[in-house]
Amino acid sequence: MTLLNPFGLIGLLSLPVILSFHLLRERQRRTIVSHLKLWSFLDSEVRGPRARRIPITWILLLDLLIATLISLAWSQPQVSVLLPAFRQKHLVILLDISSSMRTMDGPVSRFDRAKADAIKLMDSRGARDPVTIVSFGQRASIVADSRTDNALQLQEKITGLKAGETGYSLQDALALAQSSLDKLLPAEIHIITDGAFPGEELIDFDEIAYPMLWKMVGTALDNQAVIEINATQIDEGRLQIFTRFVNFGSSPVSRLATLLIDGRPIDQNMIELPPETSVPRVWQTTIQPSENPVQVMVNLEGTDPFREDDRAVIGLQSGGITQVALVSDNPSTLQLAILAFPGVDLEVISPEDYSSSRFTPGENPSDLTIFQKFLPETLPEGQVLIVEPPTLSNDQDNSLNPQIASLQSISLQEIPANSSVEFPNPNPLVEGIDFNGVRWSKAWTLASPPTGFVPLLRVGDIPLVLVGQFSPNPPGVSRVVVLLADLSQGNFTKHPAFPILMANMIEFSRSAPLPPRFNTGETLLLPPPGNYQSVQVTPPNQPAIVMNSPWPSEWSQTVEPGLYRFSFTRADGKIDELFAGANTGDEVESDIRPRAWTQEVIGGIPVSGRDTVQEEQSVDLRTWLLGAAVLLLLVEAVLAWRR
Repeated sequence: MTLLNPFGLIGLLSLPVILSFHLLRERQRRTIVSHLKLWSFLDSEVRGPRARRIPITWILLLDLLIATLISLAWSQPQVSVLLPAFRQKHLVILLDISSSMRTMDGPVSRFDRAKADAIKLMDSRGARDPVTIVSFGQRASIVADSRTDNALQLQEKITGLKAGETGYSLQDALALAQSSLDKLLPAEIHIITDGAFPGEELIDFDEIAYPMLWKMVGTALDNQAVIEINATQIDEGRLQIFTRFVNFGSSPVSRLATLLIDGRPIDQNMIELPPETSVPRVWQTTIQPSENPVQVMVNLEGTDPFREDDRAVIGLQSGGITQVALVSDNPSTLQLAILAFPGVDLEVISPEDYSSSRFTPGENPSDLTIFQKFLPETLPEGQVLIVEPPTLSNDQDNSLNPQIASLQSISLQEIPANSSVEFPNPNPLVEGIDFNGVRWSKAWTLASPPTGFVPLLRVGDIPLVLVGQFSPNPPGVSRVVVLLADLSQGNFTKHPAFPILMANMIEFSRSAPLPPRFNTGETLLLPPPGNYQSVQVTPPNQPAIVMNSPWPSEWSQTVEPGLYRFSFTRADGKIDELFAGANTGDEVESDIRPRAWTQEVIGGIPVSGRDTVQEEQSVDLRTWLLGAAVLLLLVEAVLAWRR
């Protein structure tokens, strides 16, 4: 024990003062005698003078103890003891909002269970512990932070989240989590997910400098899904629909598939789905042009745990013929693939005859322009496909627009045999295409890939398909796809994946500013305000949202599957209507079984309580001593009153 004010012990001098008061002021004993004069001299004369004894009474003992306690309190005594102490830390919760979290796993969905776990974990933190909530699906974002939100706002923001994004941006979420940490506090990162994504391919978890605790929700469940849909208008009276069904399960399943146009059943077929297998299905149906249908839907009848991916929908865009211009000296391979796609008007142009003035802004007669081994001085507006970009000479480089020059190739790079294909950025252009069995051989390498271009397809570190956009004549936009595979080698042009890729290019090259289908959670690029005066968006089963100029360049409120209706009002008052289908079916998301890597990381979230440590702490005894002194004063008062 230590005394912060040792001079306070001077108060102990009050003890002899208290004793003297009790000696002088002790009450005399009463004795009944016949007359006081008979006893007045007896004590002094017979016995003589003698010292008096200290009168030991309860009141004396209480007075002495009270004085001692007050004196000790005045000296500010402190004692060091080992006490349990809560350790402050920064809690970060990563919440999976991908579409697979909508799976009904028991009486509630996986996402409802995940939100309940997140709220429980948040409530278990200490009053001074900061907490950050990060969501991850197709993109990662900070949902809430206790440093800016109170407890009620934190809970409201968590309960207000919706699952439905197609994607698994865990790496971005971890980077966002680390950037938000309080550097002065230890941290814990808690990840709540169903583990239905290839986690071992996303990130090296050993590189994370903070402890990661995993909470897995959901069990291994079989599921069937519609993961692809395409609709092609063969002519004015016929429509061809292609779909692909997948059985993500270990047992064969029979499901009834229904084709609907504008909600009306057109045809039904029983689909036999072997285990772990995809099955394609093609319909051809007659339509009346006067009916002007706007959507085609394929629905798997019956139920399974993940109901949202049992259907796929696509919007029907206006216009049945696609204008394609192919600029090439050797067009045969591409020409055969393009002409195999119905509803295409193809024009083949030699590079010598090509003139960029033919494609002046707003006057491009082609929906899709393909350049093979040739680059113009200016790219036309609309959809552009560059196949096997040429190696340009230095003389040409000086006259080219820097954006065009960035698309030049410098060499061919060998692709290792039996290399697996990766899809780093989900996009309808390549999704659903089976590239297994393709021998790529070589790919062209760009000198300086354009800013903003991202790979859709790659083998290892070698990109095969790039996508991006230029604005050569603002507000005009060139949407550019670059195919870097060397078509003269390997078997890509003989594989079914090649004509399907070309068909997707044609489908997405129509003049409509929006794709006819997309994945839930995907961000859509809206046309610039210069083309229209207002935009109205009607999501599935929701009221319309009207946006006047200027409106955002992107629309990301797309987590609900179904048909989205876009109405663009021109300056002259006319309205262009477009329909786009948002679909949940996906090769990764529809496989709702936890992956093998989850068994290696399951550590679980602590069931309850906060971390405690034994710390030596100084305890101030003044309060306790003064409290005891007051209590003894009350006892003394009671004893004195009774006397």
